[in-house]
Amino acid sequence: MYSAFERKVLPKLADVQQVMNDFNVDVFCLTETWLTNAVDNSMVRIEGYNLYRRDRDGRCGGGVAIYARSCFKCFVIKSNPIIEHIWISIRVKSMDLSVGCVYRPPNSSGDPFINTRELQLINCNLTLPLVFCLGDMNIDFLDGNSQLTLKLKQCLNSLNMNQLIKEPTRVARSSATLLYLIVTSDARIIHESIVNPSEISDHDLVYCRIKLSFNNTPKFITYRDFSAFDYDAFLLDLQRMPFHFMFNMSVDNKIIFFIQQILSLFDHHAPIRKVRITKCKKPWITENIKFLQNLRNRAKSRFKRTKSIAHWNYYKVLGNYTTFAIRNEKKAYFEFL
Repeated sequence: MYSAFERKVLPKLADVQQVMNDFNVDVFCLTETWLTNAVDNSMVRIEGYNLYRRDRDGRCGGGVAIYARSCFKCFVIKSNPIIEHIWISIRVKSMDLSVGCVYRPPNSSGDPFINTRELQLINCNLTLPLVFCLGDMNIDFLDGNSQLTLKLKQCLNSLNMNQLIKEPTRVARSSATLLYLIVTSDARIIHESIVNPSEISDHDLVYCRIKLSFNNTPKFITYRDFSAFDYDAFLLDLQRMPFHFMFNMSVDNKIIFFIQQILSLFDHHAPIRKVRITKCKKPWITENIKFLQNLRNRAKSRFKRTKSIAHWNYYKVLGNYTTFAIRNEKKAYFEFL
């Protein structure tokens, strides 16, 4: 997936289309589109793409838009109108992701922008496994002394999100700033992220390419399985252990012998298991959530056996309640961070 940014899309539509063709773009985000209600979608249509836009109401300038391939199943995600941003959900193959295009005017207040953007990221993280936020923040990510920059970085760190672009996106005669950002909730799937010089804007274009399918490195853990541990049998075998052999041994050999005997005893009563971990543990899945999930699963199994409408309704109620509880726990986790 490629992403980039532009400004004043209507007079430069042919150039924008050329860039999209050259880079085989799947998703293209634009800020400062300068579109108004007088400009119909047909006037800025690009073959093979659907356009999702949010214009600045009654004022000149601004505006954000997203072009996404028409083969993708997309819909617009509700967002707070306080700031200029638009969010869409995209289904690509078996992967669901959300993409947001954000613009912050240079003279606007920074705190409401960061707070609103943070809440939107939290909401997207609650409902979709993969989130991208792109746009012109007009916050120099390279300026370590800026309070806005520090607040933005703190916001991203608290949500465990990664900012991919590392070099300046606007280079002037006496300055170099990083204003165009690409933020993602999972940097593992990023194949590359690049800043590309552009002749159609005073800012360089930024884009990233993602791998829609990737192989996680298998992770294994080992543990002692106490699920069938018999305490009485363990004590009986412990009493029968030949510790008297240690009397004529040196101190070092006594330690080695003792450790070997104890380990062999535990190997018998609580053997070591090795299991593969396929997903990282989610900290918001608490014991209460696991209890609800177990009730839901048992209710579903009972319905499969009985085919009773009452059992089906009970299963649906538990399912909805469990989903609601998970979202609340996840939201509380992010807000706590």
